[in-house]
Amino acid sequence: MREKGKDFFPFTCEQYNFFDEPTRLFFMKAKMKGIIVPGYHRYSDANALMDIRLFGFFTVVKKEGKDMDQAETVTLFNDMCMMAPATLIDFISNDRDINNIPFFTPVSNYKNINGINIMTHGEAIWHYPEGKFVYGKFNLKEVEYNVSTLK
Repeated sequence: MREKGKDFFPFTCEQYNFFDEPTRLFFMKAKMKGIIVPGYHRYSDANALMDIRLFGFFTVVKKEGKDMDQAETVTLFNDMCMMAPATLIDFISNDRDINNIPFFTPVSNYKNINGINIMTHGEAIWHYPEGKFVYGKFNLKEVEYNVSTLK
């Protein structure tokens, strides 16, 4: 991932999606300039929260409210589309940002994992008027469906 105008920084993440009661839990641990920066995105009951903390203690970014609810609703829908094996190629929305900036998530590198043909690489791209900005690159290592308990 990265911020606009900056280099990519390494991170690991773990994500849980539930679709009977739409929920998305996204846990991330980034290392920026040698400093551990964990982050958490939660979407549950149509409400969203993003909480990023330096060393896990000091708040760097904390967002919630209508704009976050809309952005995370789009993200959950995007995840639903991307994890539906081999049915879609790209996801496009103008509703992930309050300024209606087009948001794309092209996917590639389909592989058979656990008997399911699924994408294993994706990017998160904003299409600003001055050009595209890739802010995230993702590689899927494993996927489990119908999990009854969290690890």
